[in-house]
Amino acid sequence: MAAMTGQLSRRRFLRRAGLGLGVPSFIASRALGGAEGPPASERVVAALVGCGGRGTGLLDIHDDPRCTLAAVCDVDQQHLAAVKKRVGECDAYSDFRRILDRRDIDAVLIATGRIPFTQGLGLEDAGVALERGRIVIDEGFATNVPGVYAIGDVVRGPMLAHKAEDEGIAVAEILAGQAGHVNYGVIPSVVYTMPEVAAVGMTEEEAKSRGIEVAIGKFPFTANGRARAMRATDGFVKIIADTATDRVLGVHIVGAAAGELIAEAAVLMEFSGSAEDLARTCHAHPTLSEAMREAAFAVAKRAIHI
Repeated sequence: MAAMTGQLSRRRFLRRAGLGLGVPSFIASRALGGAEGPPASERVVAALVGCGGRGTGLLDIHDDPRCTLAAVCDVDQQHLAAVKKRVGECDAYSDFRRILDRRDIDAVLIATGRIPFTQGLGLEDAGVALERGRIVIDEGFATNVPGVYAIGDVVRGPMLAHKAEDEGIAVAEILAGQAGHVNYGVIPSVVYTMPEVAAVGMTEEEAKSRGIEVAIGKFPFTANGRARAMRATDGFVKIIADTATDRVLGVHIVGAAAGELIAEAAVLMEFSGSAEDLARTCHAHPTLSEAMREAAFAVAKRAIHI
């Protein structure tokens, strides 16, 4: 790592809300933030490695006048093409070594995903079972060693902080003799782009692959009063419901505050709610959340404002 960073002219990192100094340029996307930025007159040249969900969440650095995003790198050509379309003039590489050869790059953002951090913890010495680097647990989060429990990024499931938080609560309840449980079918995910992307539950394709006949309700933010007032009309809300029962199986949102709106969908699904349950719930006007209700109406082809 030291040899690679030595090939860069300076050691810098960028964060979503500005530019930071004084730390190695090669950093994980989770570590962004918490440092003071450089002088406004100083422009930093950056590269982005990893153009998937985490990488696209960092693209707002391109809009910072103190930053130039000069290069992007990903092995997936579709990801590269999508990011290059968003950014415009920048170099696109599929080989990370091309980034290292650049002498003009001040900082490199690594957003290629993560692996469980289980090495060097003494797990093997304790006899804790591992599988492909992850700690093996049962339905109650217990490992094969009595009294040892594991949660979060080191166990199965998505590597999300809110998923780990729920697991921590569940383990505490289990240790207290209660019935701790995590519903992994209702773990929301958010991509912090502009507009944001958020989802919970099944996609339409996943539901159909399980033999479930679905009804789809979709409502655009162009027809939402608050979104129009905010000039944030990009995107839509899509609700997937079981045709037979009307139970909501999945919700997908592209738009402003999608990461906030998805919480309503998660609550609905946690209680096995139906699209009609959501449609019959009064929502304040004017709010972005009205798009949720309209999408629920649209499941039964009864949307009001389109």
